[in-house]
Amino acid sequence: MLDKATTLSTESFHSKREVAKEFKAFKEHQSESKRLTKLRQEKVRSAAASVCRTGRPASRTDPLYTRRRAGTQDEIVLQHVLWKLFHIQAGIDSAASSILSTNAELVRLRKEQGSVEREIAKVRKEQAEVKTKIANKERGLKGKEKSLDQDVRLTSRPPE
Repeated sequence: MLDKATTLSTESFHSKREVAKEFKAFKEHQSESKRLTKLRQEKVRSAAASVCRTGRPASRTDPLYTRRRAGTQDEIVLQHVLWKLFHIQAGIDSAASSILSTNAELVRLRKEQGSVEREIAKVRKEQAEVKTKIANKERGLKGKEKSLDQDVRLTSRPPE
């Protein structure tokens, strides 16, 4: 019973640590995503400012055209990172719910363990009382056997 509780406690600890690692990775991905978004917005602003200055439309050889295209690639990367973050968050949520249910089970098992331990203590006390009674009865029997042996010796001796 104690081994099971220890195992559950250990599993709970490790799952909490995993959740913390995933949460840290999630935060890092989130900050990276925000940084990429800001970078992309700055590129768009600088491209817009450049177009406004030149006043001409972009051609395929125009560096602004490749910047816009890179912006869509950035959006694809950003979309992929967000997709990863979504699944990491789903994993964190499922691990958190698993931890909560395991903790509830652990509380129930600890209560059960306490009642079983009280019952064991009660049975051990009863066992000690019974052993004491048995030891007292055996001592009494040995004393009676000795007196019987003495009586038999006295009666079996030939008279002098």
